[in-house]
Amino acid sequence: MTEEPPIATADRRESSPLLGQPEDGHGKYSGVVTLPTYASDEDVPSFSASTDSVLSDDVEYQLPVKDPSRKKKKTLWEQVDKAAFQFALRMSVLLWFSSLFVLIRTDSWNMPDGMWVLVTVLFVSWFPQLDAASVIEKIIQRLLGTFLGAFIGLACGFASLLITDHPVTQSIFLGSCVFIFTFLIIFVAGQCKVGRVKVIKRFAYATILCVLTFCICIMPFSMDEDPKWGRAMYRVLNVIVGCGVGALGSILIVPKSTTDVLYAKASRQVGMAGEAADAVMSVSADFFAGRIQVNRLADELLNTPLDSELKWRLSSSASLSSRNSFDAGATDVALKKYEDAIADWRLSKMLFPLVQYDPFKFKLNAHEAMNDVFHTEIARTLARCLRIQTTIVVLDGMVRSDADYDFCAEQLESFSQIGKLIHRMLTVPLERDASNAAANILFVKLEETRKAIHRISTAVADSESGKDDERDEGLKDFRKKLMKRDSTIFETLHTVDGDDMGRGIPANATGRDDNTLFFLQLVEHMILRSLRLYQAWTHVESIRNH
Repeated sequence: MTEEPPIATADRRESSPLLGQPEDGHGKYSGVVTLPTYASDEDVPSFSASTDSVLSDDVEYQLPVKDPSRKKKKTLWEQVDKAAFQFALRMSVLLWFSSLFVLIRTDSWNMPDGMWVLVTVLFVSWFPQLDAASVIEKIIQRLLGTFLGAFIGLACGFASLLITDHPVTQSIFLGSCVFIFTFLIIFVAGQCKVGRVKVIKRFAYATILCVLTFCICIMPFSMDEDPKWGRAMYRVLNVIVGCGVGALGSILIVPKSTTDVLYAKASRQVGMAGEAADAVMSVSADFFAGRIQVNRLADELLNTPLDSELKWRLSSSASLSSRNSFDAGATDVALKKYEDAIADWRLSKMLFPLVQYDPFKFKLNAHEAMNDVFHTEIARTLARCLRIQTTIVVLDGMVRSDADYDFCAEQLESFSQIGKLIHRMLTVPLERDASNAAANILFVKLEETRKAIHRISTAVADSESGKDDERDEGLKDFRKKLMKRDSTIFETLHTVDGDDMGRGIPANATGRDDNTLFFLQLVEHMILRSLRLYQAWTHVESIRNH
């Protein structure tokens, strides 16, 4: 049976890495992560006092460590992606029903051009996030484009009948109309704006449908069809039927509110922010300690990684972070989370204007003002998540740079702890007791980090003038080489001593203390943003459970 992982305890004498942690009996860094726990909210110490009062002898800090062996094996149904199943179910039911307008043909029933019903349902309902507002908004755009395109097309067609009945002349007239009106539709959509957004971007789907319907409606006037306007009218009718089917499907088949989708997006962003913070701080601790190697960004673009599958490669020596929660198989976690965050941010940004079309918004809460507050808090949460991800990417870039840093073993352990605390605080679903405990310890870590920043800031300010002169000379030399015109690129890359081929900063541009100070300031910034994110997320959860 797997033993329960040990939980380290700490007191004032062996708790704070930056305030000083004792070494083990062999004079080496012990590498024990200390995380606290509290039985109830009353046991959580107040952080209005000094750090020394917080780290008193009578306070025991612990956080429960989950035993991986107790993880319940998922059943086959639990392994199924519920969103994919629900989306497939909705689309299959809607397309089956729409196909009946094409398949059913009797002497008394025959739907002309019934395929347009199926096509309309397919396009207006194709939203894997399943929110009704997106479907309804797309329906509105399809109806607007269809009606406008049909009106212009029929007007041009009837005008051709009034002007001439000669087939060649009529074809020339209709061809001229196609050129002129498609140009005008697209030009006006690209030129005009709705608010600050161009029509062709805000109503892209309606613009496409307008052009398509216009061409479909005008073409029959040059053919031997009677009545010539029949195809246009049937298309408009079928689009209306398809839109109605799509709207009913979004409300009746696996219905989902757009607000629920936004909440799910925010929840995922919060979780990713915690995971990315944990990953970048664990990697930073291991890299600065010399336990792992990392790829430079240019090396990845050139497809010359340290390992084709593992970007963060652990060395043979066991590391502090890997022994706890760092998964070596999760390559480039920080950058991957940032890319996912940006993608979710863009999608969420498009969803907010659609809330007004949500048929379920009045069902969520009897007070419209409460709904507005909820959406505002979700927007703040998403914004703070993106800010954290931006800070994490900067930290990740510093790890990948060629700059020098000066961190002691206690500081590196503190980095790993900070990442795990942020991850623990930003747990989804929210666990208030554990998250509050982690948040309280982060305030201690914040104070420790600020003391370290103050100490290094003093060192940077008191640096010797000789170092400043050396730095100035290095920048002047870099500028001279950069502006040199009579050298080839080959000479620039291969004849300069110590050239890193553009991977890092110019020589002597910054000192070790400057880099260390900037990194610690970013860590402080990340802690503050994480605490602010936790505050916003607790507001969202409180309103949702209201």
